[in-house]
Amino acid sequence: CLEDVSGNISAADKRRCLIDALLLPWRLLIRKYSPESAFDLNRIATLLFSSGSTGNPKGVMLSHRNINSNIYSFWRCITWSRDYRIIGSLPVFHAFGFTVCFAFPAISGTHVIYLPNFLDAAMVLNLIETEQINLMVTTPTFLMNYLRRAKPKQLRSLRLVITGAEKLRSDIIRRFETVCPGKTIVEGYGCTELSPIVSVNFAKNIVQEGCAVGKPDSIGAELPGIHVRITDPNTGEELPPYRSGMLEVKGGLVMQGYLNDPELTAKAMHGDYYRTGDIASMSPDGYITITGRLSRFSKIGGEMVPHELVERAISELLECESHDVAVTGKSDPKRGEKLVVIHAIKDLNPTEIIMGLRRQELPNLWIPKADDFIYLEHVPLLGNGKLDLQKLKAIAEEHNG
Repeated sequence: CLEDVSGNISAADKRRCLIDALLLPWRLLIRKYSPESAFDLNRIATLLFSSGSTGNPKGVMLSHRNINSNIYSFWRCITWSRDYRIIGSLPVFHAFGFTVCFAFPAISGTHVIYLPNFLDAAMVLNLIETEQINLMVTTPTFLMNYLRRAKPKQLRSLRLVITGAEKLRSDIIRRFETVCPGKTIVEGYGCTELSPIVSVNFAKNIVQEGCAVGKPDSIGAELPGIHVRITDPNTGEELPPYRSGMLEVKGGLVMQGYLNDPELTAKAMHGDYYRTGDIASMSPDGYITITGRLSRFSKIGGEMVPHELVERAISELLECESHDVAVTGKSDPKRGEKLVVIHAIKDLNPTEIIMGLRRQELPNLWIPKADDFIYLEHVPLLGNGKLDLQKLKAIAEEHNG
């Protein structure tokens, strides 16, 4: 551990390193202090663990090439100055936080301010105002927490806000536009195995127009140097525009593999492409729309019903926190499966929700029955704030509705 090593470094060692850093050419400096990894781009740079929301957490091995490739893809899409400032509002054990809040500032020379507690909205807002922050990356849930307490003057310096890890809901966008008129909020997409950023919903002519938002309800087009395709989950055949299928990604950002698990690594790959497990479609001009996780569908009466779209529709009806409502599936003798809604809202009226979903013209198979709403004091979450899908499934199976 670094905290153990640091105690053995003397003041003389520090002085020597400082002199070397000031005087030596960078190639000699790197060769002296990192002889094994100085010029080996494929050497493992970091080991990050996936959330484990659908199974055991997996150790994802990312090389220097993976991280650098992803940083430069991202960097090329934003008009950026070293005078800008970033707030470290995501932990570095989170892939999005590691790349954008740690590696990107280190490589670009950008000033970054880290937080001891990114859940403390008052501290976050105060730092944005006093430190004149220009870029913030966060999750929609954390952002909504900040916006409830924010005054417009506190967010005046922000040039760009990028959200990831979960779907950016329309009510959060409306709230952001009210608190920060004229400011930009865009949705990004990625996963730990992809270092992690695949796309950001920028307009295609971002360099000319600044940070304009791309297509509504889209996660944007893939970043430069990345290739994305949509394939049939069963046959692997590439699908035409607007057809939903498996989202696969190829490029320098694709991980080296899972730690000590070559079998699982091989299963995750389709040739040079990483199979994300997300179901998506793509427009002819390259904008991607996520439908949901392959693991987050229920097959009801022969039709694939996406849990996340039903979740989002209910959350928008209630204008509640995204993790106050979760949708999962349960075995059903008549139709194979049925939807179960697990929520943490005491006064929720299932009948009103069902009527609201019908007004939104959701298909009948997508609308849960009133008996299949379960109230819990807290919706089960993992340590990183994502839904605990295994626990949700177990609760639904035990329910007698």
